[in-house]
Amino acid sequence: MVESFRQERDRYLQSAEREVVELALAVSARILRREAQMDPLLLTGAVRVALGQISGSTQVRLRVPPEDFSLWAEAMTLLPNLAVKPTVIAAEGMRLGDCRIETEMGTVDLGIRAQLSEIERGFFDRAGVKRAEATARLHQTASDAGVSVGNAEQVTSA
Repeated sequence: MVESFRQERDRYLQSAEREVVELALAVSARILRREAQMDPLLLTGAVRVALGQISGSTQVRLRVPPEDFSLWAEAMTLLPNLAVKPTVIAAEGMRLGDCRIETEMGTVDLGIRAQLSEIERGFFDRAGVKRAEATARLHQTASDAGVSVGNAEQVTSA
């Protein structure tokens, strides 16, 4: 009887932990979406750090949503001390909070959805939840919160 209670308690706590993680991710997604609406250049810091890791002899393209193109183009000209200045490209199909750096070596998605997806994987990996189940849970939670979450991979090689 005690063992049965212990197992039931463990199942309940594991379920509660998942629900708390889902709630935290949904709240984060809404906050980040709101921040991106208020400041389309929200990801400038992440872009600057990524550009600092790239060799000056490499061609770099920064793909951003068309409606944010002029802001990003101006921001890239004003950022000091960059070894490489990217060519800013208005990429059709990109949405608010999307941002991707491309080089001959590969692509890095720095967008909000990609970052949330990475956080989601970390949370659920730690909780021992299978990736497919975690992704399905995140998409359902985000959908319930009115936020779209993509399936972008953090880094892809060329």
